[in-house]
Amino acid sequence: MRSLIKLYLDGVNISSQSSEWFETTSLSLPKLSVLSMSNCDLNGHFPAEFFLLPKMQRIHISWNSRLMGQLPEFTINNTLEVLSLQYSNFSGSIPASIANLSNLVELDLSGNNFNGSIPPFHRSGVPNLASLDLSQNQLSGSIPSSLFTLSTLQTLSLGYNSFSDYQLKLDMFFQFSNLRLLDLSNMSLLIGSHNKSRTFPQLETLRLSSCNLTEFPEFIKSQNKLTDLSLSNNRIHGLVPNWLWKSTLKELGLSSNAIDIPNQFPFDDANSSFPMLRRLFLASCNIRTFPAFLKSQESLEALDLSNNQISGAVPNWVWKKSLQYLDLSNNSLTSLDQFSFNQDSLQIPICNLSQLWRFNASFNKLSGSIPSCLGNFSTLRYLDLQQNNFSGSIPDFGGATQLSTLQLNDNKLEGKLPRSLAIAHLSKI
Repeated sequence: MRSLIKLYLDGVNISSQSSEWFETTSLSLPKLSVLSMSNCDLNGHFPAEFFLLPKMQRIHISWNSRLMGQLPEFTINNTLEVLSLQYSNFSGSIPASIANLSNLVELDLSGNNFNGSIPPFHRSGVPNLASLDLSQNQLSGSIPSSLFTLSTLQTLSLGYNSFSDYQLKLDMFFQFSNLRLLDLSNMSLLIGSHNKSRTFPQLETLRLSSCNLTEFPEFIKSQNKLTDLSLSNNRIHGLVPNWLWKSTLKELGLSSNAIDIPNQFPFDDANSSFPMLRRLFLASCNIRTFPAFLKSQESLEALDLSNNQISGAVPNWVWKKSLQYLDLSNNSLTSLDQFSFNQDSLQIPICNLSQLWRFNASFNKLSGSIPSCLGNFSTLRYLDLQQNNFSGSIPDFGGATQLSTLQLNDNKLEGKLPRSLAIAHLSKI
C-alpha cells in the first residue's frame, strides 16, 4: 500500500508496543499525509521522524495515555497543518521551530507533560493558526508578548500550567477579536474596572475557573453569544447578577464560590428563562434550598448541588427525565421524595431517570428503602449512597449492566446480598 495517502484507525485497539509498528509504517508509506489513530491504546515511544515525513499534513494521536514521545526540531518547509496529541504522554519542551510552521492551522498539545516556556509564536511564523491548546501541561515562564499578534486565533486554551505571571491582565486578551473559546483556568487574573466596555464579539466558551477572581467579571454582560461559562473555584461572593444568566447558556459552572442565587430573573416568561441550559454546577456555594428556577428546566442533563446546606426532602421536580449526571452529596437531605412511596410503585419520581449514568447522594441523612428501580437502569455506571440512614435490603442490580462503582457502606441495610452483585462487573463495591 505504498500509494496510501490517508490512514484512519481511530478507536481500533492497537495495544502492542508502538515503536516498531510506527517505524515500519513511516518507511512503507512515503506518501502518507494523514495519520489518525486517536483512542487506540497505543503504548511505547512515538518516533519523532513521523512528524517530519515530507507530505504529512495531519496527525491525530490523541487519547493514548500510554504513548510517550518528544517533539523534534521542525524544518522550515514542514507541511503540517494539524497536530493533535491531546491526552497522551508526551514530554520535554516545545521546540521554538514549531512557531515557524507556516501551514499550521491547529495545534493541540493539551493533557501531556510538556515543560519549559511557550515558544515565541508570531503571526509571521504561523499566519493561519486558528486553534492553540497548551492546557494541562507543566509549562512555566511568562506568556510571550508575540502570542498576542495571532489575530487569526479562534480557540486559545492555556489553563492549568505553572506560568510565573502573577495577576495577568485580561486586557491583553481582548486583542483576540475572533475568539470563540478562551480558557485561562488556574491562572491568576487581574480584571480592572476599565474592562467593563471591552468584549469578545464572537466568544461562545469562557473558562475562568481557579483564577482568584473576587467578583463577577462585568465584561460578561456584553457577551451575548456565550453557551459555556465556568467561573468555579474562585473567591466570588454575593448575589449572582441578572446579566450573568444568559438565555444562550448550555453549561454554567459557579461551584466553590460564596454566592446567592436570585429568586427572580429578568425574563418575561419564567418558564423559558434558560431554554438551552443542559449542565449546571453549583457545588460548594452555601446554597440552602433547591434553586427554584430549576423547576422549569426540563432538558437538564447534569446537575451538581453537592457540598451545600440543603435540607429536607428532594422536591419531585428535581427528578428530570433528561438527567444523566446528578450529585446531591454532602447536604442534609432526609428523603429522595417529598412524599412517602410504595417501593413497588413505578410512580416514584426517581424511577423516571432512565438515562442516568452517575448518581451520588452520599453523606446525607436519607432514610427509607433504596428505590429498587435503580437496579434496572441499564445506563447506570456509578452509584454512591454511602453514609446515610437507608434501611431494608439491597436491591437486585441485575438490570444495571453498566454498573462499575457501587458504594452503600455506612447505612442500616440488612438481609442477603443479591446474587447480581456477585456476577456484576464492578471495579469498586
